[in-house]
Amino acid sequence: MDTGDAPVMLPQAADALAESHALAFTLTLDGVSRQAFVVRAGGALHAYVDSCRHQSRTLDVGGGVVVEAGLIPCRHHGAMYRVEDGVCVSGPCAGAALTRLALERREGRWWCVGRLR
Repeated sequence: MDTGDAPVMLPQAADALAESHALAFTLTLDGVSRQAFVVRAGGALHAYVDSCRHQSRTLDVGGGVVVEAGLIPCRHHGAMYRVEDGVCVSGPCAGAALTRLALERREGRWWCVGRLR
C-alpha cells in the first residue's frame, strides 16, 4: 500500500453504510486531491478512486445504491466494474481497473490509508 499521503478518516456514516450503497469522500494521492468512494458489498467495505478508466470522469455514484448484481456501474457510459477488485468486465474499458484503496480500522473508525497494491 502507498503511504506517501496522509491517511484520511472516513465519515462516521461508513460504519452504518447499507449493503450495496456508497459514500463519497476526498483524499490526497501523489499530492493531488481526488474524489473517492467506499461501498459495502457482501458485508465488506471496498474503496476506490472515483474515476472511470474510460474517460477519467467520476462514476457518479454519489451516496446512493451503486452495486447492481455485484457490479459498480459508471452512470455516464455503462462500464461495469466488479465490486471486489474494481476490474471492468464490460464496456469501453473492459479489462482496466479502478484504483483500489486500502482501508484500516483504527480506534473504532475506518481510515483510507492509500492505494491497495
